[in-house]
Parts: sequence; C-alpha cells; structure tokens
Amino acid sequence: GMGSLQALSKVLQVAQCGDYLLNAGVVGALNNAVEVEHSYLIEKVGKYQPSKELIGNKALSFGERLFPDLSTKDQGLRLLTSDFPFYHESLKKKCEGKWDLVDMEGYGIAHAASLLELPLTMLKVVSDFADNNTKKAIMQNFDRLSKVIAKQVKKWIEDNGF
Repeated sequence: GMGSLQALSKVLQVAQCGDYLLNAGVVGALNNAVEVEHSYLIEKVGKYQPSKELIGNKALSFGERLFPDLSTKDQGLRLLTSDFPFYHESLKKKCEGKWDLVDMEGYGIAHAASLLELPLTMLKVVSDFADNNTKKAIMQNFDRLSKVIAKQVKKWIEDNGF
C-alpha cells in the first residue's frame, strides 16, 4: 500500500533507461466472478474519484481531466486505483460493473509507463474481496500469494521471450 503517487515517483526514478514495464502484485476483487489466488492481466486502469455528492461537479470534473483512464497493451480486466483501502461494502458497490479489481499503486505505475512511453503489462493476483477482511486475508496468505506472483512472473517472462 505505497500509494499511486509514490509508485509513480519510484517508477520514474528507475525505469527511464528501460524499454518495458512489468508490474506484478496483489489486488482486491470488486467483481465476484474473479477468483482469489488467480492472476489476471490488466487492460484498463482508472483512478478512484469521490462522488460528486462529496466533492461537487467542478472538483469531480477536474479530477477526471487530471486522472484519465489509461490502457495497457494487454487484454484483460479493469483495475481501479484508490488512495485508501476499500474496506467498505458501499465503496465496492459504487464501482461494481465498471471496475473488476482495486489496488493502491496501479494508476501511478500506468501513468509512469505513459509518461515514459513504455509498453506496460500488469499482472495482478487477487488477494481478497475488498471488504473488512482484506487486511487479514493479505497477512494470512502473504507467503502463498508471493509464490503465486513469482510463478506467474516467471511464466510471463518465459512466454514472452524476455
């Protein structure tokens, strides 16, 4: 949970001399059709914006222009990045249908790839269902999730000739 701005900053620091970005990590599920401990490619990344009831139309419009949805080169699921954990069912319900997964760094990484004009693949493993059990689920399954991520990255690298 380093956050999207911190992720953007770190990726910009280390990726300037690279020619490809591969991001792998854990995400919460907003779509009940996805499975825990399975990996998914990401095709679209968006930044969570509070509702217009909370911030007003002008601020919402500014946020949408500042943080447009971004696409990767892959076909896959839709990832929403939030600046805070999604532990509440009401937040999840607002995003269901438009977004499949949620994390706290993906948008920053996708934005860095866009700024650096680098192709990006995002490989995300579902750790939880973005509810009040999220923190516990990640901590209990951290070792197993890390192994799933490592296997998926290794397979992706082999399959793509890197």
